[in-house]
Amino acid sequence: MLNRKMSDIYLKAHPSSLRTRFLLCESDFTFVVGERFSGISLPTLMAHRGSLDPRDAPELIGQIDRALTHFESFDFGMHDFSPWQIDLYFKDVPPDELKKCLSRAPLANWPAWDVKIRVEKPTESFIESACSPWRYLYDRLDQKTFPALILWLTESDRFDWALTIGNEDREPFSWNPQINSLMDSAIQFFDPEEPKHRKRMLDLLHKIFEKEIRPEP
Repeated sequence: MLNRKMSDIYLKAHPSSLRTRFLLCESDFTFVVGERFSGISLPTLMAHRGSLDPRDAPELIGQIDRALTHFESFDFGMHDFSPWQIDLYFKDVPPDELKKCLSRAPLANWPAWDVKIRVEKPTESFIESACSPWRYLYDRLDQKTFPALILWLTESDRFDWALTIGNEDREPFSWNPQINSLMDSAIQFFDPEEPKHRKRMLDLLHKIFEKEIRPEP
């Protein structure tokens, strides 16, 4: 995928991805140099937060969906990716301000930001523990990246605890029965290559999260 990106003028400077400046392929390694940018990786954000608040999750997941859609509009599918390929990009934001974004501050209070997706997989994605919440949820959801990403963003701290004590297989996908049912259905019916399935899932999540934020009387 990186070779295809580098050989295409439009993809090489795609607005939803970081520009690749240099690429060296050898038999034992691949060396990639990308553009310098002001931002944080998605795993870095999650390391500070544990899981996202229902007020923040739909916005972030929606931004990731829009970035994926931009790639798909150019017939460049990004169906199988890891959180380590997702960066949150801020324009002209000093490092001290970025540190504030890692706190519990709502995404609505962030300076202007966007999502960028690397087509290449960073080293971290290959050395991740097999017992990590991401790997566990990815495998449990039949290696369907988008549903797994949603759960990883919203339930990661719970599964991190469950994996620590060996109780993960007895945990539902979510304690919210609607989300749990949605993920059970995704195993059988969600098609990673069908953008409409992502949109439908996002629409349902928005409705579920709105109820969590504003409970019915």
